[in-house]
Amino acid sequence: MIAAGAATVVTVAAPDIAEAATAPKRARFEKLVGETFEATLGGRTLKLRLDAVEDGDYRPRGLKGKKLAKWRRKSYVLVFSTRATAEQGTWSLKTRRSHRFRLFLVPGMPAAKGKRTQVTATFNGWRG
Repeated sequence: MIAAGAATVVTVAAPDIAEAATAPKRARFEKLVGETFEATLGGRTLKLRLDAVEDGDYRPRGLKGKKLAKWRRKSYVLVFSTRATAEQGTWSLKTRRSHRFRLFLVPGMPAAKGKRTQVTATFNGWRG
């Protein structure tokens, strides 16, 4: 039996001239949960639904108050899903409620027939 896990590292890539310099912040993504994004890579386009914005897997010990809030703003995971076959890479994303931006996306294990495949992007901006 193969266990499936999703460890992801994200880099917000240098933008094209027509794209914004950075992806939206966590608070903005939280407002976009449920939205469908058009994702493009190398001439291929697919639809991704943003299912959740979650805390990162690693949380430094002893964070409380303002430091914990800062860590949560900077270190999080976007959880998308799709019925298409996604490949790992830096995709250009756009939804009707956001500007175009680029994210490094990592697909999980292919989903069973009729199910959606999970695709994640991890932000780790914590500096301590």
